[in-house]
Order: sequence, then C-alpha cells, then structure tokens
Amino acid sequence: MAMRVLTDQERQSLLESQEFEKKCKWATRDYAAFWAVNDGSLAATEEERIKWGKDRILGVGILLYDITDQFIAIRFLNASKGKQFDLEAAPQPVEVLIAAWVSSNSFEEFVTQYFDILGENINFSIGN
Repeated sequence: MAMRVLTDQERQSLLESQEFEKKCKWATRDYAAFWAVNDGSLAATEEERIKWGKDRILGVGILLYDITDQFIAIRFLNASKGKQFDLEAAPQPVEVLIAAWVSSNSFEEFVTQYFDILGENINFSIGN
C-alpha cells in the first residue's frame, strides 16, 4: 500500500456512509466526555485556558443534549483535507476507507479540529 489522500469520490462515499457519521459522533462524544469533567488546571497559557473553556462548554452541551450538528461528517472530512492514508489505488470501498481512518486514529485527530470549529461561535471577550 501507499500513502495518498482520499479522492473526491472516496470522500463522497464517506459523506454518504451512516457508519462514518456514527464514528464521527462517537469520537465527538468521547472527546466531550473528557472535556466536560476536565478542570482545566493544566492550562498554562491564556490560549490554553480559552480552548479549555470552549471545549468544556461544548462537552457539557453534548453530554446533556447529544450531537445536534447535521453536518458533522462533512466537517470531519473538511478537517481531513490533505491527510494521507495508507491505501491501495483509488477508489476503495467505504469499509476500507473507514478502517484506514480507524487505524490512523483520524477520528481522534480531527475531533479536536471539529471542536475548534464549533468553538468559533463562543466569544469570551466583549471587545472581539
């Protein structure tokens, strides 16, 4: 196998996959569960404290109300643009693509970026 980025056709098949969306949601729930109870004591800089605050707010909301984002799969795919996966020549079936995401820990990698996107709507400063 070789390292390569996903084709548009493969990205579309992931977007249409209920299994892919389910894995995005579980990665998000796991991340939310961690941040919802994290006390932020290890956040040493203002930037880290702001990230902690946003992740905690989002995490608590997800634990209380679950995931309401109907665009979660496309947000994960957009975050993964340019990511290389260990895959054979394109196109690969969706099951192989999901397995590549799992083996490379991509769900865990891109959930951080997903929370950053959601956190853009949280403003901690009246001046900004």
